[in-house]
Amino acid sequence: MKILYVTVGTSAINNPGIGKPPDGRDNTTLQGNMRLYREDKRKDFGRWGKLFDDLVKAHIKYWEMPEAYTVNPYNFLQSSAELTSTYCLFREISIDKLVLLPTETPDGRMASRVVRDVMKSAPYGTRVAIPSIIEEPIPDLEPDINKLDARLRAAIDQHSPSRHDERFVNVTGGFKGTSLMFGRLSKEMDFEVYYQHETSHAPIRMRDVWK
Repeated sequence: MKILYVTVGTSAINNPGIGKPPDGRDNTTLQGNMRLYREDKRKDFGRWGKLFDDLVKAHIKYWEMPEAYTVNPYNFLQSSAELTSTYCLFREISIDKLVLLPTETPDGRMASRVVRDVMKSAPYGTRVAIPSIIEEPIPDLEPDINKLDARLRAAIDQHSPSRHDERFVNVTGGFKGTSLMFGRLSKEMDFEVYYQHETSHAPIRMRDVWK
C-alpha cells in the first residue's frame, strides 16, 4: 500500500486570497470572519460552523477553476499549502491512503477539517478513495517539542504497520518542527519527504537535496 502523510498547518483558514476565485471576487466579508475567528479565545467549533462551511465552499471555488489556474504558484494563496502541494504531488505519485496530520489545537483541527472536506470534493479530484482520506491529530506538538519524535513515529506506525508499505510525507504545510523531525526520521523509517515552496510549480523530493 502507498500511504501519503500530509502535515497540516493553518493556511486553509488564514490565507489572504481565500474567497477570491472566480474572477477576483470581493472576499472582504469572508476574510473579516476569518479574522474574528482568529481573535476568538475560545474557538468553539459549534459557534463557527457557518465559517467552516463558507471556507470549504470558497476553497472548492478555487478548485473549480481550470488546472492551469490552480497549479500556478501565483494563485496558491487563494487556497492552502496542503491542498496545492498535495494536488501537485498527485501528478507525480499514486497513493492508496492519505493521512492528514494536524496539531491538536482548535486552529489545527479547523484547518484540517477544511482541507479534508475539500479533498473529498469532486472539483479537487483526489486520486484516493474518499474513505481512505483520514485525520490523525498529533497532540502536544507546540507546547512540548520533546514528545515530537514519539508522536510522529506512533502516527506513522498506526496507519502503515506493514514493512511492505511505501510511505511518503508532504511537509509543505504544518508546524515547522514537524518538517525537521520527519527529515531526521525519513532514513530510519524508510519514507520519502516532499516539500513545495509557494513559488514552485512542483514539490521536490528532499532526499535529492540532502545528497
